[in-house]
Amino acid sequence: MKMVGISLAARPTNATGIATYEDGKINTYSVYKDENITEIVQRFKPAVVAIDAPLVVVEKPFRSAEREMQQFGYSLLPLNTPVMIELAKRASSLKYEIEGLTKVIECHPASTKKVLGINNVKELKNVRFLNIIKNDHEADAIFAAITALFYEEGSYEMFGDEEEGFIILPKL
Repeated sequence: MKMVGISLAARPTNATGIATYEDGKINTYSVYKDENITEIVQRFKPAVVAIDAPLVVVEKPFRSAEREMQQFGYSLLPLNTPVMIELAKRASSLKYEIEGLTKVIECHPASTKKVLGINNVKELKNVRFLNIIKNDHEADAIFAAITALFYEEGSYEMFGDEEEGFIILPKL
């Protein structure tokens, strides 16, 4: 199975981390432009793309997804700050482009790590890294790709609603 995880930067002047996952092998990239992101998705042809960013733009601090997750002890940033609004706008646009190619889900890598009971990529078992991870965005993208894998296998929890969007987390 092929999955892609994206740790999206709010601005194209900052690096976006991408991780491709196929049968236990992980490759990571840092890119800047949306075209570079969609090119990787087109070339790799994943079953699912998981994006670490709000896929719906809202003007309030928290959607139902964040409020539900907070009840379980997950820590999430408010969505109504200028940077988060900028991130959500970029993510929403990117989702629209990628949805024509494959399934797109929203994830939260910090919460995925909490579910899995690990702190960083060095603790992952049964995966082989094909390159050196260059930054935190690439590391978060790996956890996004792992969330996509759990989603595709049907082992996931979904927080939120249809109107404001869902956040997907692995379920053990």
